[in-house]
Amino acid sequence: MGAYADVVERSDLFPGRFKPAPLPLVVAAAVAIIAGIVMVFAGAAKSGVTTDEPLHVKRLQAFFTDGLYVLNAERATTGPNELPDSAYVYGPATARTMHWFNVLAANEAALDDEAEVQQPEVVSSRVKAFIVRHFAIATLSLFATLAVFGLGWLLLGSWRWGVVAAGVLAALPAWTGSAMFNMKDSPVGTGYTVMTFGLVATVMATRARGRLELLECCLAAVAMVPGIALMVGTRPGMWPAVLVAVIALCVIMAIGGALHWQLVATLMAGLAMSYAALWQIYPRVFSHPITMLRKSVSASTEFPHSLPPGRGYIFQNTLIEWPIFLLLFMVFGTAVAAALCWKYLTTDPHHSAALALVGAQAFVMPLAAVVMNANLYHGLRQLLFAFPGQAVLATVGIAAALSMVPTLRGRRLLIGIAIAAMALPMVVQARLFPYQYAYGNVAAELSGAFIGNDYFRSSFREYVDEVPTTVGTRCLTQPVEGRINYRPDKDCRNVFGSLKPFWLERWKHARYDPKARHFYLISRFQVEVPENCRVIREVTRHRNFKRVVMSRLSDCTYEPPA
Repeated sequence: MGAYADVVERSDLFPGRFKPAPLPLVVAAAVAIIAGIVMVFAGAAKSGVTTDEPLHVKRLQAFFTDGLYVLNAERATTGPNELPDSAYVYGPATARTMHWFNVLAANEAALDDEAEVQQPEVVSSRVKAFIVRHFAIATLSLFATLAVFGLGWLLLGSWRWGVVAAGVLAALPAWTGSAMFNMKDSPVGTGYTVMTFGLVATVMATRARGRLELLECCLAAVAMVPGIALMVGTRPGMWPAVLVAVIALCVIMAIGGALHWQLVATLMAGLAMSYAALWQIYPRVFSHPITMLRKSVSASTEFPHSLPPGRGYIFQNTLIEWPIFLLLFMVFGTAVAAALCWKYLTTDPHHSAALALVGAQAFVMPLAAVVMNANLYHGLRQLLFAFPGQAVLATVGIAAALSMVPTLRGRRLLIGIAIAAMALPMVVQARLFPYQYAYGNVAAELSGAFIGNDYFRSSFREYVDEVPTTVGTRCLTQPVEGRINYRPDKDCRNVFGSLKPFWLERWKHARYDPKARHFYLISRFQVEVPENCRVIREVTRHRNFKRVVMSRLSDCTYEPPA
């Protein structure tokens, strides 16, 4: 505790005055960044069509038809002039971005403004269109990496720490694994991080002269727009995060006597332009701001309508999904950042506000989810937007820990631990590729904690060439007791899901033998093999010390109907 207090007390260790990161640590972080980017884009091409992607294709096609980003089944629950609650859960910002990528790649058709009769834009369900969507998500994730680099640089006063911060983010398997395809969560994290960087850069720009010039005001206001538009335009229920960030910034600057009208005007202008962009992206929802503010939060916290997992869910899954060393650095960095933010609240409110903004991204919405007992599922995937802020705090922890150690030998040991903290998760990611989202740390694995392996069904793609057209195939994601039978209405090549695009691309047409006495079953890792089935192939990877199963292909027998 004495060393920790020394870090907090010594003004030369305040953010912005930390010593540059050691060169070996910077090199290790740069390798992690490069490896992460390579895996993200390679995985974007290799990943299958995941669970929710076909549903969002339907949502976007519906949006182009009547302006509502909802499924037909959700629309049918309300009257003709009413908006279902699900309209406030997801927005089309990311989907429209992916559509733009596909229009450029000539995979989908855009609206022809010169046509006599306006037709809805075409959203493709072909394999190449899904792959381009993956590349769009991977490209958006690069902006999060750049924003984290900028935050590390601004907070710790050296571009070297910016590289380390970006390396820490790349070393987080949950982030890298989702950046390959996750259209619902990764872009929200990118938007949030870009917004946080814009606000931090604005605050730091006022530190030298105490005010902003007109051009700086305009640039700062415009910089808020893409981040907020992507974040809230993809998940409207994220608007409280924007509000908390702006309020925290103004309060801290006011306490320190550094709040001036130019900064307030810049923030208000940025919020106004961001809302105008959201209105343009999703007019049927954002044209009614009061209703949007109210319904987006309630609909998001209650979706889907099932029992919430309990308030310990986030803490439990953090202990599972975070690499152990990086988690320790993140916890320590959070404590140091909080102490420094409080200590310099009145003497250097600019740095205090910058730390508070990063801390807000890292913890405000997760803590709100705990308090509200939000209906979370599938680990921390829905809180992926917090990972970039937490990666920056982990970097603060590394920098502060290096400042605590008085001896050269001790610093070298700590540098080695910090390098291992990034390198070891990257090795596990390479072994899990492209299923990095199936990561769990060593302690969680050895303790037998539940780790969600292939929740997204991405590995189902690997069975496409092994199932002939004449044999029916079912996909199973929930446990069954005893036997399971083939049902044509549940065939994976008929249902609009993870496998249909690949089978249509491979076989074009599937004709089933009505006299066949067997069928194939593709099941998730956690589903027990039914009594009338035998496993003929598994998709496996190695996680830490264990071989883990992503999914199984089974040959099943049944009596076909007369």
